[in-house]
Amino acid sequence: MIDSSIKVLDCTLRDGGYYTNWNFDNNLVKNLIYNLSPGLVDIVELGYRKKSSVYKGKYFFTDENILSEFNFFDDQSYAIMIDFADIKSNSVDIIDELLPVESCNSVISTVRIACDFNDYTDHHLEYTIQKVIDKGYRVCVNIMKCSLLTGDDTLKVTEKLDCYDLQVIYFADSYGALTTSKIID
Repeated sequence: MIDSSIKVLDCTLRDGGYYTNWNFDNNLVKNLIYNLSPGLVDIVELGYRKKSSVYKGKYFFTDENILSEFNFFDDQSYAIMIDFADIKSNSVDIIDELLPVESCNSVISTVRIACDFNDYTDHHLEYTIQKVIDKGYRVCVNIMKCSLLTGDDTLKVTEKLDCYDLQVIYFADSYGALTTSKIID
């Protein structure tokens, strides 16, 4: 029996962008969206909303104009990722630039906020989460570099973030270094 509470997220466009400089052919994206139909994948992450002074590809800052080029399934969720480092290095006001429209006016319903372990105590993270929720988006927090965390670290993060209205807390193995023995410890 399949556990219906388990959700599958595909992050091909965002994560794959590290290999393509976030430049994907529109037909590839169209086919990917179509082939990741509801029932196979619950959430499709369409790219980043990341600031850069240098152009890094169409899906590095996946704006609403790019998304308007595609047809999406009504019964599937679509996400983008923002990097908390952008907020820390600018100001929390950058959220309005990263998310210029309310969720009800966007195909995006979910925002994943990527942050480092030490960011979980930053008061700007709390403000960021709340501001994104106030714009109508579901929020997931993605703690990067989890292979560097101890069990106590993981517990501290989950206890602190548990008080927010989050959909999910992810622990990402950013370095590909999370071994079986590390998980057991």
